[in-house]
Amino acid sequence: MPPLGEEFSGPFRALGRAYRHGQRICVHSNGRNPSDVHWFAVLPGHREVLAARLLHVFAEGAMAQQHSAAQTLTVRADAPGPAGPACHLAVAYGFGSRHTEGRTAAVDAALTLAATGVLDTGALGRDAAELVTLRMLKPNRLADALRSLARTGAYATAWSVAAAALPALLADPAQPAGLADLVAAAVECADGCGAGTPIPEIDRAATARKHNQMTKQAIRLRDVLAAGRT
Repeated sequence: MPPLGEEFSGPFRALGRAYRHGQRICVHSNGRNPSDVHWFAVLPGHREVLAARLLHVFAEGAMAQQHSAAQTLTVRADAPGPAGPACHLAVAYGFGSRHTEGRTAAVDAALTLAATGVLDTGALGRDAAELVTLRMLKPNRLADALRSLARTGAYATAWSVAAAALPALLADPAQPAGLADLVAAAVECADGCGAGTPIPEIDRAATARKHNQMTKQAIRLRDVLAAGRT
């Protein structure tokens, strides 16, 4: 997103400058408090800028397994303005929260974005997959978030996120522990919305010569998708 400095008067122009990691923007904040009301007061109409400014907080919060990082997701998702890469990555980090309330906040944020027609489920799924690959998001927590999302009735939304995340994770030779649970959650999502688009990586996993939980869940998902096509 381009800098917004020209929109602000002199005292506030620094808030619109291009962000550099580690840059201190405001002397009234250390830049690490995601609930800092000053950000929301100064930039109430720029959801994506808020996400970009606070993205490092969500990342650090997910890694440190703290409560606070995900609790502002719903508030920020309610703000107007575009929802771009920063918003979606922030939600992906929230899906990886250790605490149930953090994942719930991320699910609420995803629902808010979906309700306003700006949720890119493909981008969210790919971001989540990358975080799993980087060991910044555990598959079982992502699975829990997707189940929570599906149980609100948003089966198609949850499935779209899962369908975007699974190919890269299944193609990775170093598949992370807990991936079978994520595939099991994807089965619930796909079955709930009648999904029928095949996923080549699932078909390959289902025919693997391994008698383990991963193969079992891949077979289930392959069969659900096949039934959805009939």
